[in-house]
Amino acid sequence: MTSNGYYPKKLIYLGDNFSERKAVLVSSPDEYADAILETIDLGDSAFEDKYRQVAAAAGAEFVDINDIMVVGQSNQPMINENNRGENDER
Repeated sequence: MTSNGYYPKKLIYLGDNFSERKAVLVSSPDEYADAILETIDLGDSAFEDKYRQVAAAAGAEFVDINDIMVVGQSNQPMINENNRGENDER
């Protein structure tokens, strides 16, 4: 929630690299209501700029899915026995 009591909307764009270009509009009317998720599909010919226009028209912040980081997840590759070379058969 922002300082003026407004619960901001987010339009999460799935990106140009997905087989189907879509976005998800996330909103919540207040702190006690469930979040509302709406799929936005402008068709295969619509790219990021069109989804930015939708976000602006809806009063939502545009967010590219590639910019979202999962809590507790780092960008470091996982190290396990197989990629460390331990216990490899020779």
